[in-house]
Parts: sequence; C-alpha cells; structure tokens
Amino acid sequence: MSWGPEARLHELDLPDEILSIAHTHRDLPQAERARVEAFCTLYKEELASLHGRIARLELPKEWYTRKPLRDEVRAVQNRFHACKSLLSVLRRVPFEVMASIFEWCIVIPNAGDELDSTDDVEEEPSEWRPMARPAGLTIGGTLCLVCTHWNTIALATPSLWSTMYLIARAPRIGELPLVKDPDIRGLLSWTDRLASTPHPWSLFILANSIGHPSRQRPSKAGLGDLDPSIIGAVPLAQLLHRPAALHLQRLAMVIDRYAIGLGGVTFPALTSLVLGTWNRMRSSRTHLTHPDLPVLPALKRAVLHDIIPANTVTRGILPWVQLTHLSLSGIDSRQWRALIRLCTALQKGVFDTQDGDMDVAPLYEESNREVRLEELKELTFSWRSPFVEGVPMTGIVLPRLETLRFFMSYHDLHWDFANARNLYGALRHLSFPVYTWISGAVVIAILGTVPQLEELYGKLSEGYEECLEYLTYGRELAGSTGRGRLNRMTRLKAIGIRLQTNLYRPLEPEEDPEAVDPRIRPFPYDAISEFVASRTVAIPALPGNLQRLESLVLNVEQESWAGIIVQGLKDCVRPYVGHYARRGSVSAVGEAEGLRAVVWGPEDRAGNVWYMNPTEKSTWMHWEEGQLDCLEKVDEVSLYPEHLPFVS
Repeated sequence: MSWGPEARLHELDLPDEILSIAHTHRDLPQAERARVEAFCTLYKEELASLHGRIARLELPKEWYTRKPLRDEVRAVQNRFHACKSLLSVLRRVPFEVMASIFEWCIVIPNAGDELDSTDDVEEEPSEWRPMARPAGLTIGGTLCLVCTHWNTIALATPSLWSTMYLIARAPRIGELPLVKDPDIRGLLSWTDRLASTPHPWSLFILANSIGHPSRQRPSKAGLGDLDPSIIGAVPLAQLLHRPAALHLQRLAMVIDRYAIGLGGVTFPALTSLVLGTWNRMRSSRTHLTHPDLPVLPALKRAVLHDIIPANTVTRGILPWVQLTHLSLSGIDSRQWRALIRLCTALQKGVFDTQDGDMDVAPLYEESNREVRLEELKELTFSWRSPFVEGVPMTGIVLPRLETLRFFMSYHDLHWDFANARNLYGALRHLSFPVYTWISGAVVIAILGTVPQLEELYGKLSEGYEECLEYLTYGRELAGSTGRGRLNRMTRLKAIGIRLQTNLYRPLEPEEDPEAVDPRIRPFPYDAISEFVASRTVAIPALPGNLQRLESLVLNVEQESWAGIIVQGLKDCVRPYVGHYARRGSVSAVGEAEGLRAVVWGPEDRAGNVWYMNPTEKSTWMHWEEGQLDCLEKVDEVSLYPEHLPFVS
C-alpha cells in the first residue's frame, strides 16, 4: 500500500506512542524528542535493510518480489518523514505568524481568472468567468483539513472566511435560483462562522439556469424531471437570512435580472455591489419588470449591467442619492439624464450608453429643476455620448467635473454646446480616442467650450492643419479677437492625438495621382513641428503666461503606411524633446524638465485595448478593486505612458 502527500498520521501505521506525542505537543519536550529521534533512527535502519534486500534480488527471476518490497519502502519512508516532521521548527511557528501565512496563501480573485476545473460548472459565456472561484487554494476550509492545529488557527482567523463563492441553479430561465442540497450544510457552516465575529466579508454568487436555453427542455412535471440534484434544494434568499448578513460588505452576482429573488433580504452593512445579468437575456430588455434586489441602506459603490428596462427609471430599487461611485450599462441618453439627477452624491461614474428609441415616450417623469452635482469629478462614457441632439442637459450643473472620457465606435462625438458652461466649465482632462470619424472643426468647436483644459487626448481624421493651427501659440486666426487672438488653450500641459491617416498618406508607387481621392494630401509634418515648437522653445519669445507642453503622445492608427508616418513624426518632434528631470540633466530647451514625447504605431501596441469600451476589462470588479485601472494604468490610452517608445 502507498500513501500520497495528503495522508494523515493515523493512516501511516505509526506507533500509538508517536501519535500521542503528535497530538499532545507542538514544541516537543526533551524526553519526547528523544523518543521521536529513536524512531527516526529505527526507520532509517529499516530503510537501509529494505534497500539492501532489493539490491540482492535475482532479476528477472524475483521480479514479483521486488514490487511488495518497494511498497514497503514507501510505507517506511512515510513513517520516517512523519517522525522527522514532528522535529521540524515549523511546528514551533507562533500562532499569529501561521495566521499571516494562511492569509497570504488564500488566492484573491481577479477579473479574468479561469473557473476551477474541479467545480461542477457547465460551460458558460466568458463574461461569467470572473465571478467564479479561481483555481488554486481559495478557501479556508482546505486548511482546516490538514491537522487539528491548523484547524484551530484557521477558525480563529476571520479574514480567511471573508470571501464566499456560491453557485446557485435555477430550474428554468425566469425561476428563482436554488442552492443544491449538498451545498447547504457548507454554506450554513460558513455563515455561522462569519456570524461569530463582526469581521466584514464578501459574497460572490453565480446563479445560472440548468442547461442553455437552446437545449430542449423536459416537460415541467417537477423539479426532479429537470435535474435530480435540485431535489431538496433551498431558495438562495432563504439561506441568506442569516446573522452573518449583518456584516456582509461586498456582494457580486451574475444572475437572471427578472429572477433575483432577494427583495425580502436586507444587508445593512453592504457598501459595494456588482450585479450582472446574463448576456443571452439582453434581448428581453423591453421587459418592464424591475429586479427584486435586496435592501441596501448603506450602499455607496455599484457596478450594474443591464438591470434597467428600456424607457424606465428604477428609482426605488437602489439608494441612488447616496451613491458615490457608479458604473452602469444598458441605458440610453434620456435614462442617463434622469438617473444622473438622482445621483447627487456621485464622485465618479462610468456609463455604457446605448441607442434609444426617441420616438417612444418614456414611462417615467423627469423634473426640470436645476440639480448641482457638487462632488462629481470624473465621467467616462462608452459606446456613445449621452449628449445627443434632442436630449438637452438643461438644469444639470457639474461645477467640479474635471475628467471626461469617451470610448466609442461608429457614433459621432456629440457635445452639448448649449449647456457647455454648466457641464464642462471646470474640465481639466478630456479624452476621446474613439473609433469614429472626427474632423478638426469638431475638435476646435469642443475646445472652445473648455478654457480650463490641461490635458487633451483626442482623435483626428481630417482637418489636421486647421486643428494644429488652432493649437499653435502665436498664430493669429481669422476672426479671432481678444485674448484668444494669438494664443489659445494656454493651460494645456499634455496633448495626445490619435491619427487616422486615410487622407494623409504617401501614395503607393503603382497609384495614379490623378485617380486617387482628391482629398488625399501629404502628411503635414511642418504643421506638427510648428505646433510643438510654439509650445516649447518659442514660449520665451511670446507674450503672456503660457503653459509649456510637458507631454506629447502621437499615435498612428493601423495602416500599411503607418511605419513611414511614425518615423517622420519622430524626426520632426525630436528637436524639441528635453531630458527627464529624474535623470538630473538639463533639458534641450533650457529647463530642468523638457518635453516628454512618445510617437507610436500599431507595432508598438503592448496590450489588447479595445477602444470601443476598454472598461470591459474591469466589468466584474468592485470599485475598490480597480474599476478605472483599465483607463488610468494602460499605456495605450495614457498621456503619460511608461512602456511605449520615447523620442530621444
């Protein structure tokens, strides 16, 4: 017989004396240590004898004698190592140190982790995977099975039990999720353990229906006809009516929007919620039933996906007025306008705004009174801008909005010029590296409404010369008067431009100049050079208090000629690039810190950033886990990249 590394002491056929010593002492007294050492010597001699017998066998004649001898060697080796482990210094590690080691060993789940291959979970869409328990050691219960001492430490360390993963099953789409009978005991034990301490904890719930909707369903003759495993199953809500619910701080769920079934549950301490609905259920967005969410009186941060039906505003299901951080998808421009009026405490918002049917009257009333969001500092939009024609943001005042980002595809960059002062008057950062056609005239019109802007990352498809001339210091424009006659956007310190070069490309040798699109022209390297020079080396000769350009990022989109343009841009920017202050050298422009320039093309892409909606990389993250890291820590959308090629 052989034993694996998971064998327990009582399974190794050790003497009762050794078992008694192991159970009684952590740090062995001298007498007990001597007895254990004696047994180690005995087993060592026995191993030597067995190896000698194996070496003296006559092979192949005694081939079948060798196998039982080898099994005996493994058994004696296990007993020898067990005795040696009783002498290990690891048995004398202090309780607190062991608890810290256990905390470190528990795997923290991240978005993108794969499902544990040992879990009995059928294959589901990739959006579900981050919600499932990741592979590896992830639960304190595993530690409890090692030995009595480890069990004692694990049970006395609340943080080991601070994250629970739960899988529920709905008999059919639209029916309430159930927890299967074999899982109930473990869930109750876990929550009872949590109830013994006020330590905050998190709950991750994956609630899916049995099978896919495309599969043929059996007749609805009873739960047992669908899946025998759900006989005796208990509704999820019933199991969450436990004392531990008083301390639940974070909840994440992927669930049927119309069958959550938690309306009668209250989580008084919960501050962070992530709620996603099945991707296959989005076609039912016109369903007018609101999700039956638990009561969340302390909620501050929420990440919500497709929970609001079309043409409605679900006012009562969440405490919108106290939310400080909100990520919300599946709403149109009118719904966004109505909801933002409710979120008067909002500080940061991420919204995936969709197309709406403006010909259909909304099924809600919206006040026209003025609402000031005094705390709102950051807004990010994907898919499309909410500031569309026909949905004016009249009465919405954002006096402290400093950061505004757009990540869209195939939609125009809409801008509310009529209410620009109330919406964008305090803006310091504006990004729109979008997948859509943006003209220089549109960019100029937008820049005229954001006089306080310090950081700009935009897209240009045409009108390069017009836009660059507008941004060039000392250039007098026709019709300009007053302070903006010579110098505009005088606070800009960081500029990024994503260049779509279809109209600014070199002609191929085989192309007939007379046959190509007449709008195609040579790339305006001189305009780039003059623009950069005016904001660096030319500043001392210009009147007024002008901000020097500190960071420049030029990104050339994917095209066969992109490499040629990238090299040309590097050549025209290089004369104005200074050294970094951290290098302790004097810059080329006579300052302690000069221009930091990055010019990059498709071959320099370091990651897989989807400009339509890069926030999908953090779809299932709580805000405190890094909801905005995909925007603030990714070079491809940063004005201060760290790993893209610098011009030097």
